[in-house]
Amino acid sequence: MKRRWTVLLSAFSILALTSIDSYSWATNTLKVIDPNGGQQLTVGKSYTVKWRKGNAGARVKLSLLKAGKPYLVIDKQTANDGRFLWKIPNKVKAGSKYRIKILSIANPKVMDISDRTFVVKKSKAKQLAANSLKVISPNGGQKWTTGKRYRIKWGKGNAGATVKIHLLKSGKHYKWISKKTKNDGRHNWTIPSR
Repeated sequence: MKRRWTVLLSAFSILALTSIDSYSWATNTLKVIDPNGGQQLTVGKSYTVKWRKGNAGARVKLSLLKAGKPYLVIDKQTANDGRFLWKIPNKVKAGSKYRIKILSIANPKVMDISDRTFVVKKSKAKQLAANSLKVISPNGGQKWTTGKRYRIKWGKGNAGATVKIHLLKSGKHYKWISKKTKNDGRHNWTIPSR
């Protein structure tokens, strides 16, 4: 009878150890610290992604999510040391529904996602470039003759549906070419004789 109890206790002890080991591995202690929601990050700048290493093992995968879906892999496999310097690439679009996801390479069940969303915005220089119109032709050096018809061309930018075109002389307004024309990047103009 004593022997039977000893065997049962040994079996119970082994079962309990296995159960505790599985539980500790399944319990996720990996945690995103920064960016964890509410930040405004700028394309082209570098930021340190920070996390609590927890039980994720030696290596982790870092990803950018947009509206809860995979958007960009930041690093396929980096050391689980709690920090990663990330320069936001130009291909990341401005938006407000971004989150960071950190995933254990050893056990994909161990992962964490930013608690709330953060914003990615374009730099002021890039915003100005995107917002501005750009004259393509004539852009200097052309010789146009009065009475002949030419095509004025421009980069539309995000100037809206219509634009005004005027002729400058010595940097000052000289004559209206069109007070309202479709912003389609081109306008045919016959140069008046006066």
